[in-house]
Amino acid sequence: KVYTIRVTPRKIGNALFTGEIEIWDSLFTLKSVSLDVSKNSLVMYDAFRISQDYSFINNRRVLTTERMEWQVKNGTSKSNGHCDVRYTNYTFDSTYAKKYFNDEVGITLEDAYNKDTSFWALLRPIPLTHDERIYINYQDSIQRLRLSKHYLDSVDSIFNKPSISKILLMGYSFINRDKKILWNFDPAIALLDPVAIGGLRLRYSVNYFKKYENYKTLYISPFLNYGFRNGDVKGNLAMQFKYNPKKQSTISIDLRKYFGFVNTFATIRDVFNRNNFYEENYLSIRHSHEISNGLYMNVGLKNTLRKDLGDFKFNSDYDSAFENNTPYTFATHSAFESSFALSYTPKQLYIKEPKQKIILGSKYPTFSLIYKQAFIGIWGSSTKYQSLDFGINQKFNVGIFGTSEYAINLGGFLDTSNLRIMDYRYQRGGDPFLLMPTMFGYQLIDSTFATFQTVFESHYQHEFNGFITSKIPILKQLGIKTSVGGGILYVPERNYQYSEILFGANRILKLGRQRVKLGVYYILAHSNTQGVSAGFKFSLNPYNINNNTWSF
Repeated sequence: KVYTIRVTPRKIGNALFTGEIEIWDSLFTLKSVSLDVSKNSLVMYDAFRISQDYSFINNRRVLTTERMEWQVKNGTSKSNGHCDVRYTNYTFDSTYAKKYFNDEVGITLEDAYNKDTSFWALLRPIPLTHDERIYINYQDSIQRLRLSKHYLDSVDSIFNKPSISKILLMGYSFINRDKKILWNFDPAIALLDPVAIGGLRLRYSVNYFKKYENYKTLYISPFLNYGFRNGDVKGNLAMQFKYNPKKQSTISIDLRKYFGFVNTFATIRDVFNRNNFYEENYLSIRHSHEISNGLYMNVGLKNTLRKDLGDFKFNSDYDSAFENNTPYTFATHSAFESSFALSYTPKQLYIKEPKQKIILGSKYPTFSLIYKQAFIGIWGSSTKYQSLDFGINQKFNVGIFGTSEYAINLGGFLDTSNLRIMDYRYQRGGDPFLLMPTMFGYQLIDSTFATFQTVFESHYQHEFNGFITSKIPILKQLGIKTSVGGGILYVPERNYQYSEILFGANRILKLGRQRVKLGVYYILAHSNTQGVSAGFKFSLNPYNINNNTWSF
């Protein structure tokens, strides 16, 4: 005898599923499951169903078949898909060596992508339906056509065809799929920068990307910039070569002559002040590499010539919009800097592909160490400092309650014997009305200040993903979701203590294929200098399709 149980949540906010569950009467074990995922829990999908069947093998209940069905809507178009899985060859009571199961959860052999349909027909446990066979044959023929040189050349010719909208507004791209090369050129609308430093400037950039058959990649991006008022030419040449995709091994070179920021993390009201800019000419070289699974190393060298903008001509009409808007003056000097960083994520799970390694994440936090040092005497450098930082960060699920993320950092300068103002470390003040990414800053600090010794920072954010608001009919229909967060800052050298909590509400908007999260937040803060403060902030957060996560 089998009982069928209808899954109908009494409280919508406490449930992820609706559907049916079948249970054997006397055994009290699952026979089958057919459940629909709540729409409130979906980001990229509009509908998602999971169906499972269970059987007994050697008197043990095991999962034997599984089917996943989904639907995605984009405007007026709709696409449906499904995936069938069959589980066989169960082995029980086996014994394995202690480290038999490691962090590698899957491996794809070199020839897996070249198998023909006859190979998969022998392995496929569920025969294809007539419609599926027609569909696969149709898709295979399309795939063969798409990989043919004639088709690639024809597609490239259409993609590469110039148009007025591309040249003026969108930017022009040129692709050669056969050689796996892509060029991107700035549009004409980006040529002029009317609010740049020193007034109107002419700018242009080009990007070159090459992907090799072995998944190595090369990226080159030259950039030129000319100022009419001062007749000065500036620019940048960035190059990056990934030479080992399985180890994420990358070499980056950056040659630059442009404007630098005295305070890179200045608030919006301060970032455009003339006293936040200077001229820098530098060459930097960086190398990153995965030493062993989960352990990453990043080393870099940078030599910079720094000049003030004391003789630079500015736009007086624009400058009048800011207070104390005069360039910071200092003696021209050089800085030779090195950096060394390690990060380690224990038990990092991954899948090994023939030409790359796919990281799946870990249930453990990531630990990081960053050491920086500037040396006197190397290539004329007159800057000397040392800094050291320790950090811990993690993002994890809390079941039906949502997703949590935290970051903790302890660090500061070890040596400030010859520290320049552009090398200072700053605690950023809050922006009016705009929310800073909660894992990287604080919202209601009244003003930016520099720190020269050890500082403790911590941040926390939790997204309820509809757990609370889906219980409230109107908010549920509107798709409103809530979040909470907070942070603590302690600066011993100033005897400064700051803490904040925030409460947010957000809604996901669909803009074509893009997803954007619009949010409003209420922040309550306390410090031993400001006392209690409060305010509202707003945010616009795009969804990163490549990383399958929100930008912040």
